[in-house]
Amino acid sequence: MVYFVSEARESKQLTDDSIEEIDKLIYQTAEQLKKLGNITHTKETDYGTGVRVIDYKSDHNKPEDL
Repeated sequence: MVYFVSEARESKQLTDDSIEEIDKLIYQTAEQLKKLGNITHTKETDYGTGVRVIDYKSDHNKPEDL
């Protein structure tokens, strides 16, 4: 993604606002991946109809708990 944003920036194919939004998404995704990488316990939430979600944002998964 960073490569494509760089290309779009150089060729002026996207507005500065669009590039800024993409940069934010890249940062947010990186932060979520870090949190997923630091999971020590999996706490799942059941939303019914067979949909289960891993709670990677809760306090018990913070790196300082390691």
